[in-house]
Amino acid sequence: MNRIEASEIVIRDAEGQVRIQLGVSPNGQASIGLADAVGNTRMISTVERGGVPSLKLLDESGCARLHIGILADGLTNIVISDNQDTPRIIIAVGRAGDPAIYVLGRSSETILAALGWDDGGGGVFLYDDAGNTRLAIHRGPDGTAYFSIYDEKGNVMHHAPR
Repeated sequence: MNRIEASEIVIRDAEGQVRIQLGVSPNGQASIGLADAVGNTRMISTVERGGVPSLKLLDESGCARLHIGILADGLTNIVISDNQDTPRIIIAVGRAGDPAIYVLGRSSETILAALGWDDGGGGVFLYDDAGNTRLAIHRGPDGTAYFSIYDEKGNVMHHAPR
């Protein structure tokens, strides 16, 4: 059996451009990086020392536009970012299997819309730029459907059923 041992392996194309890098960092993170024909890294797959895996797809400028990962607490997520590397959509499934989708504003700290579900019910929620709930369509744990509209201060303007 043939065997190669190294902490890093670099594979180049016929023009000498680095296209694949495999390695283990000093902190124990294993990674594989794939580059395009001009040397821009376009995909990075890593596994942290503790077993946390992730996959990042990068655009030509190096922004991680798609990030898929399983966090140490069991949360599985997909993060879709804009060309400024700002997360804009997060799709997540918690350890208990509860799914959620978040649409973020220009600041990744502002949630504009959310869709989520758990054993207590779930629904669709729309928020203003300040993070205030403006619209909620949801189902309670007993199966009752609700529709609520809120003003900018969070006061209920309309709620059904009454």
